[in-house]
Amino acid sequence: MTRMWLVGSIIFLCVALSLYHLDSSLVLTAWATLSSVSATNALILVLLNALIVIVLALRGFVVLRGLGSRVKLIRWVQARQLGFLISVTTPGPQFGGEPAQVLALEQCGVETARAISVTVFDKLLDLILNSV
Repeated sequence: MTRMWLVGSIIFLCVALSLYHLDSSLVLTAWATLSSVSATNALILVLLNALIVIVLALRGFVVLRGLGSRVKLIRWVQARQLGFLISVTTPGPQFGGEPAQVLALEQCGVETARAISVTVFDKLLDLILNSV
């Protein structure tokens, strides 16, 4: 239960820092742009984004299963997205959310060594594919 509080606190801190640094003119510009998108196009974009998230998560999920872990796909996607959320809201170009991702996997019953292995593999694959 304490790990859940830790992860929740990290998420809250990331959201609070993001809101603190938000520029109101950017919000107005974003709102004007989003207002011009039709409901059909918005739904298509949301579904496409969900598909991309799942496809990208399948790489690490296959490795996780290959290591003998029985974590469900939805839990892996949640752990991966948690890591991504923290990475994009903390300073630095690429890294930051991996410890939270490992913690989330440990909460699912994955051993620490396997959680670290999958997280490192997934991040290395991201770096390799993004540099091509």
